[in-house]
Amino acid sequence: MSALHKYERLGLLAINPRAFTVTFREAPKDPAKVIGNAAIVTVRGPLEQRAGFWCDSYEGIRERVEAACASPAKHVVLRIDSPGGEVYGMLDTARSIRKRVEAANKTLTAYVDGEACSAAYALACVAARIVVAQSAFVGSIGIIESRIDASRLDAASGISYALTTSGDRKADRHPHEPLTEAELASAQQRVDSLAAVFFELVAEFRPPTAEAIRGLQAEVFHGTAAIAAGLADQVTSFDDLLAQLASGEEPAMGARAETPSAEAPKAGEDLDAARAALEKAAESDDKDDAAKAKKALAALDAAEGGDDDEESDDEAEGEEPDEDAEKKGDEPEAARAASTDTALAAQVQALSAKLSKYENERVAEERKALFASRPDLAPELVTALADTPIAKVKKIIGAIRPSKANARGASVTPGAVRGTGQGDGEPVPSERSAELDAAFSGRASGAITKTGNKKSFGVLSPEAARASLKSAAASKGAV
Repeated sequence: MSALHKYERLGLLAINPRAFTVTFREAPKDPAKVIGNAAIVTVRGPLEQRAGFWCDSYEGIRERVEAACASPAKHVVLRIDSPGGEVYGMLDTARSIRKRVEAANKTLTAYVDGEACSAAYALACVAARIVVAQSAFVGSIGIIESRIDASRLDAASGISYALTTSGDRKADRHPHEPLTEAELASAQQRVDSLAAVFFELVAEFRPPTAEAIRGLQAEVFHGTAAIAAGLADQVTSFDDLLAQLASGEEPAMGARAETPSAEAPKAGEDLDAARAALEKAAESDDKDDAAKAKKALAALDAAEGGDDDEESDDEAEGEEPDEDAEKKGDEPEAARAASTDTALAAQVQALSAKLSKYENERVAEERKALFASRPDLAPELVTALADTPIAKVKKIIGAIRPSKANARGASVTPGAVRGTGQGDGEPVPSERSAELDAAFSGRASGAITKTGNKKSFGVLSPEAARASLKSAAASKGAV
């Protein structure tokens, strides 16, 4: 029996956090096994990019899929029980599996008999359908990054680390370097960027959109809840799945299965969206755009009410509809309706684009004002937050206490300017200072007085000041 292992990886991962609390046996890495007309590729435990660790690897999975595709079996089944694992290699492996199975003209099914979370779900989502056992879980779609900050432990132990780097950010993620707000912001940006690519992969092969996947907030779903979320297609046993495949019951390669969450759009939804966009545009500060939007709304109202009015008139008069007239009018009326719809769609699209532009400009101004109000923020942090959503920027900056010292050169009350050679004790007068002393000494209505480093001069009239300067210049020339 193989030994138990604890998963202790740090850094960027696509894994269910539960993996850090349990132990795993070494992944079996069994070769593809043909059962009936299906080649079974087993995926077990945490996933790594390269083969050689006790975990299963993307390299090994690709090799087993290759062998399954070379078999006479009609179907390839990924039998998964994995919390996910390393980010690196995850996306490429998922797409590689899909392309290889397609090239072999076979169908790909993912069967989850434990969990298919995070990176493991990335592998599952490229299948034509995802089937889950009654006790299985899927989800946790997202990225997590961790790092240890041992700086306080070092200090308590009397240990000091000196790091010499070639850049201000080179020491980021070093365990003996204190975690900074700038590093945290950079890590968040890195995680969000990778997660966005992950969401797009899932949306490419599953019914939910990338935004819908983001909205799941990396939640884990069980059974029928996974189907409702669009993350799975069927709940059944492994034996029943094999029986279905043997009977020829499978979707076409690449088909997206119908799920309760993938309902067809309701009638009128597109029209409602257009009306909402026009109503928003009608409230725009741009008078020209607002006028166009109001005009389009009026046309839309007229188009919606026209048919009802005509129908009401016919009913009120009790006249039978003229079938020949209807046939004659069908084509022109349909053309006019299509033309109106096209024009409205074009107006909505143009106005929506302008609204988007205005919103982007507003957010840019808000971001600029926010950073201007916090001149104490480090330039590295400001740069790291440049592409972060404004709501998240507010949250991050709000958590940072303003520093007393202004590191970015904000306006402060100017203090005394220290002269050449000035330090503790009596200042050393400069040549110009001595010249001024000579010019004014004994000639001011009040003599020069000193209190510490402070000099006080008496008041001279303009005539007396010019005479004093002239006399000082003559004396200097005589010397």
